This record gives sequence, structure tokens and C-alpha cells, in this order.
Amino acid sequence: MFPVRKFKIVALSGLLVLAGCGGEGSGAPTNRDPLSCFPKEAQRWIARTGAKPSPSESTAMAKAKTKNATIYVDRSGSMVGYLKGATNLERPLQDLVSTLPTSLELEGMETAFRTFGTTISDELPLDAGALLSGDAFICKPGKVCDNSETRLDAVLNEVQSKKHELAVIISDLWFTNSEIESTGIASLQPALTALLTDGKAIAIYGIDAPFNGKIYDLPKAGTGIVSVPYVGRHPLYVMVIGDKQAVLAFEQGLRNSGSKGLAEGRANGRIVRSLFSVDPGPINHLERQPLSNGQHPRVQRASFAAPAGVAIQKFVLKDGALNEPGKAAPAVPQWTGPKPEYFLNDAVWSGPTETRTRVWMRNGETCTSHDWVDQGSSPAGWSQEAAVGGQRTFSLSPDRFGAMLSAKGVYLLTGETRRLSVDLQNPATAWMRGPWNLAAEQAEEASRANPQVFPTLNLSEFARIMEAALAKAAQNKNQPIIGFSILVKVEG
Repeated sequence: MFPVRKFKIVALSGLLVLAGCGGEGSGAPTNRDPLSCFPKEAQRWIARTGAKPSPSESTAMAKAKTKNATIYVDRSGSMVGYLKGATNLERPLQDLVSTLPTSLELEGMETAFRTFGTTISDELPLDAGALLSGDAFICKPGKVCDNSETRLDAVLNEVQSKKHELAVIISDLWFTNSEIESTGIASLQPALTALLTDGKAIAIYGIDAPFNGKIYDLPKAGTGIVSVPYVGRHPLYVMVIGDKQAVLAFEQGLRNSGSKGLAEGRANGRIVRSLFSVDPGPINHLERQPLSNGQHPRVQRASFAAPAGVAIQKFVLKDGALNEPGKAAPAVPQWTGPKPEYFLNDAVWSGPTETRTRVWMRNGETCTSHDWVDQGSSPAGWSQEAAVGGQRTFSLSPDRFGAMLSAKGVYLLTGETRRLSVDLQNPATAWMRGPWNLAAEQAEEASRANPQVFPTLNLSEFARIMEAALAKAAQNKNQPIIGFSILVKVEG
């Protein structure tokens, strides 16, 4: 017979009021953000009661604070093919140039246009007439042009210097063999890593586009290159860089675009996306009941005072004997993750993770983060082995936490999943390694075959560079990507 432990644990939730935290008679300001009653590290995993319980971008996204956007348009000669290939129903380049200023204005952003080759132009007139007519891409006889090389690294350096802007880059993302074999494409990785480490999100869109022009710089046997005329379909790309709120605002603008082709393209999959961010979750964490109820007789739902305006899950752990070794115990409340539904659509998130439980003990009634004394962190409650997909399970075990939280008082428990790196050849970038990717050794055959869709040279290498940049940024930041918070009360 095992001894009876004299303790009670209560995990708190609901639209309840905790004395000293904004409740009746507490004297706390009523206009205070209720999340400020908790340590900063735990706040993200606590939902406000007024927030809508959905992780979708449309409901979780706060209004973008970014006020300026620059649209950088690749001025290489191949871009003319997207203009000449356009039809009455499909004209993605024209639609992007003509509708983006209005879409971004609705999100509170003023827009400027610039073009880039080896250098970046001054701002263009907002009507972008030269872009729509093709004059910006065509090198006329006797004219000194800068349209034979695409220097994306120059644009990324410019974007780094404008920390509070949204950058929209429109390009064919054609990386020649010389750029792959030298430092050309590799030079992008430091800038991409710095942007992601700085908290920027990077979305890469691929658009299945009609094309009627030249495919330049195709490698052929030996060291030569060749350009071929082509009529058919050739992917066009949009790269969006900025604060996560602004990048998500761009996505909403695209889905609500005045261009039917752009709006329907995102809905029907003709426009694909990969989203790179150190923090791949929604703007607001809205999971109000993260742990399952369980069926253990000592762990039951209960009411308890909590700060007004927050939704935090609650349980009560009744006094009772410890579970006998070797005997199956009833199910306890659990949380399992990470799961795909916890993250933004198209986010590149899968990879090796580690889990931990952080604990604070309440030592005050002022409804501030200073009320909580850090008790440290440990792997308490977590399964040791990861399941399929890297998922681990947290269990609110009365035996484990009854022994761990032995002193009488109120505790805050936060479970965190932290990303250690990123899976290369990530599922979220599979489209960049599929039929749209053209390996150098296949280029000569493609130039002769006149395929229905002419793929993009070395697109998979760009995906690899992006994944490596995100992996390095995730290691630099070392922050949780998903988690939960509960309050726990131990009574004598």
C-alpha cells in the first residue's frame, strides 16, 4: 500500500477573476492587458477571451504596422516573355504591377516601384507604365542596358537596410550555372539568415504563368550557354520580406485582389507558397483548451479565480494514493505536438525539436509579471521518445507534479517545443524540387523538347539555400515555436 500524499493541484481556466489581478476590489487598472499579469515568456501561450478561436491568417492576423512597401521588379530580358505571353484571362505580371499598390494601400501601406539588374533603379512613377509596356526590360539599339544579370543579393542588402518596410520582389528566379558553381547564389544565404534572425518572415510564391519570349542562359555541353525562344508556360515568382504581420497582410491582399487570376490562383493552387519564419505560428495564440480532459479520478475539471480577460485551462488534482507500479493508470490530461494545424499555412516548420517545462511560483498580488518567481525549467511531464513527425506528449501526472510542486502556493506551468533546426528537403518546399525545377544536366534536353511548362533553372538549390538560412536563424534565436500555459495551485 502506497502512502497518501496530502496535496491538491488546480490548473486554472475560464472567464474568472483572480484577486489582485484586475478583479473586484483588487484596485488593478481595468484597462490593463490581462496578459501582463503573467511572465513575458508565458504570455504567448495564453488566449485573451475576446480573441476568436481560430489559427487562420485572416482571424489571427493583427493589422500590419508596416507603413511603406517597395516592389522590386527584375528587369532582365526574360521578363518580357510574361508580358507577351499574357492572355485576357491570365496576365499575372500585369496584374501584380497594377493591383499591388491598391491592395497594399488597403493594408495601410504606401507603395513605390524600383527595378533591378546588377544595380537597383531609383523609384519609378507609381503608374508603372514602363513595366506594363515592357520598356523597362527591352534593350534597344544604342542603349546602355542593365538587364543581362539579376543581382538578387543587391536587393536583399537593400532590404536589410530598410528594416521597417515590406519588400516585394518579382522575378523569374533564374540562377545560372556560373552563379551556382561560384559564390553567386551562396552569397544570398548570409543576408537571408540575417533577415530571418532579425524576425522577418519571407514568403516565396510560385505562379504558373503563360510565357512568350526567350529563355536565357541555358547551360549546354561543355561550358557554353544558349538562349531559346519559347511559347508555353514558365513559372513567375514573388518573394515577400517583412514583419510577419505585413507578410500575412500581403497574403490577404492577394486572396482579396481585384485580379480574379491572382485571387483564384491562391484558392485553386495555381499560385503556391512557402513561408519561412523563425516563428511559424499565428500572430495570436488562441488554443484555449490545449490539454485533453483525461479520465483520472484524481485529475478533474474545476473552477478557480484567474485574471479577468484570459482563458486558461483548469483542473483539480484530488488527494489520493500514488499509482501502483506496473498497474495501468487512467488517462491523465495530455498535450501532443507539434502538429501541422498549430502553424500558419505553408510554413516551413518541421525539423528536430526539444521540449521543456518552465515553472514560476506566484509571490505577489499586483497583477504584473514581477509577481512570479522563476523556478527553472526541466523536461518534467514530457515523453522521452519522439513519435512520428517529431511529436512528443506532455502528461499532467498527479504523481510527478505532486512531488515536484510540494510547497503550498500558485504555480504557472508553461510547456514549450523549441526548434533546433529545420528539415532539409522540407515538405513545405516540395514544389520547389518538383516539376518546376530544372537541373543543369537536364537543361539541354529541355531546350530541344519544348516542354508544356519550362521549369526554372536550379530552383531546388534556391530552396536549399532558404532552408539552410532558416535552420541557422532558428539556431541563432533558440525560441519556442509552440507551447501552452496553465496555472497550478497546490493546497495543503
